[in-house]
Amino acid sequence: MIQNSQSTPHKEDIRNLAFEELGRYLESIGEKKFRAEQILNWIYQKGVWSFSDIKNFPAELRKHLDQKFDLKQNLIYKKEISVDGTTKFLFDLLDKEKIESVLIPTETRTTACISTQAGCKFGCKFCASGIGGWSRNLSCAEIVTQVLHVREESLKHARPLSNIVFMGTGEPLNTVSLRR
Repeated sequence: MIQNSQSTPHKEDIRNLAFEELGRYLESIGEKKFRAEQILNWIYQKGVWSFSDIKNFPAELRKHLDQKFDLKQNLIYKKEISVDGTTKFLFDLLDKEKIESVLIPTETRTTACISTQAGCKFGCKFCASGIGGWSRNLSCAEIVTQVLHVREESLKHARPLSNIVFMGTGEPLNTVSLRR
């Protein structure tokens, strides 16, 4: 039973919701809380990019989710593959910011290197991330979507991801003062 089906001009990406938030939302529209686990399974395990692909949901619920939430992919602006299989992605985000992700296969593991920010405040000489300066932190959905794209690429080569590292690990701590 679906209530509260008002369409909003700005739809939130469903991947920005915590599991508990999604469960509460589903209950608020008359759905069972267990649907949250099913939705996340379809997104994160089965890799769907559209609510219409969730085949075990009633059509009315799929339509409601599509009207209420986004489930957009980051646009792959450019993809470069080196001879060793390392794949670099340049993503174009909805606000036209660009970010990079890298798939790094080795003999013993497959690593995804994921951006957490658009740009960088530090401008280290050895890194291209700071060339244009810092713009903003990425949303949870923008970060997770990178992982999903990189995982898809790794699975094309029968190499499931074994590690995820984050670019920008120092920058989020930039606001922390170490002085007492």
